[in-house]
Amino acid sequence: MSDLEDEIMLAEMLRDGRGLLFIGTDNGPFFTVDGGSTGQATIWVNCNDMFAPACADSEPLPADQIEAVYVAWKQYGYDGPLLWACRRRNQRPWSRVEQRMRERGEWNHEFDALPEAKR
Repeated sequence: MSDLEDEIMLAEMLRDGRGLLFIGTDNGPFFTVDGGSTGQATIWVNCNDMFAPACADSEPLPADQIEAVYVAWKQYGYDGPLLWACRRRNQRPWSRVEQRMRERGEWNHEFDALPEAKR
């Protein structure tokens, strides 16, 4: 993909309005003033409550994975980027999230082989 195509895909997902992606620093999703970061803006996939209940969580989105996340979003809607995060972490989501995905018909059986979420 070209840089322009990547930018268009990111813009569409950011414009979605459901908080699928957000921008933070390379130090993490939170901006800090005490160092530890080059100040490089980084795109993050929101994984809140995905792998554990009541847990703020995110996965950095490398430039070479933008298209994969976009395709998953187009195919599965809101849960698409979350499924990408499962693949990326080689981990199933929290059992209640998995159950919801199965009920909606969004669960892909390739995820059955992934290890269960750590508690």
